[in-house]
Amino acid sequence: MKLSTREDIDRPAAEVFAAMADFSKFEDRIRARGIDILRNPGPTAPDIGAAWSAPVNWRGRTYDVSATLVNFEPETCYGIEGQLEGIMSMAVVDLVALARGKTRMFV
Repeated sequence: MKLSTREDIDRPAAEVFAAMADFSKFEDRIRARGIDILRNPGPTAPDIGAAWSAPVNWRGRTYDVSATLVNFEPETCYGIEGQLEGIMSMAVVDLVALARGKTRMFV
């Protein structure tokens, strides 16, 4: 199954990518929701191989979620592979500059 969306943003691609690739900010937002996310030893984002893990409680059960940065092309795209209880997922953020101050983001 493939889910996708696109959004046109009135900002330059470099600015949009900097916001979308701010992994520390994503970690902070996840922690603010009460999830204890851990950055795994090894490479750190934005280096390929950077990985995170977190126990997530849902409907009275704890699930171990993991994610690994598998692709990173500055100002263009990145991909994160996730795993939850044997289910694999792939999230890709791809940016296309439409004009000097306008960017299309595909997720």
